[in-house]
Amino acid sequence: MFYQQFSKLCKENKIAPSKLIRLLDMSKSSNTNWKAGSKPDRIALEKLANYFNVSIDYLLGRTNIKNPPVIYTDELAEIINDYDAMNEEEKLDLVKYVDYIKTRRG
Repeated sequence: MFYQQFSKLCKENKIAPSKLIRLLDMSKSSNTNWKAGSKPDRIALEKLANYFNVSIDYLLGRTNIKNPPVIYTDELAEIINDYDAMNEEEKLDLVKYVDYIKTRRG
């Protein structure tokens, strides 16, 4: 499902997948791998979502809504500010921790 969304967004934005992959500094084999059914890693998904201005869920075909509205609370705003202040290594650690929590939830 990812590759269909990716391909569709490239067409809508009039950019060749290979050109976009180079522009976003991704592996040259990404397009081939995605076409064969693999999914991009979290960092690649974030880059693509930012480029196309869509949600990661939209990219993965989980929703038809490109950008669902976000309801900001004071707590969410504080979390976003904390995240923005982190360096890349801390952000990756946080993503790993959140993934760990999700697996515990089952």
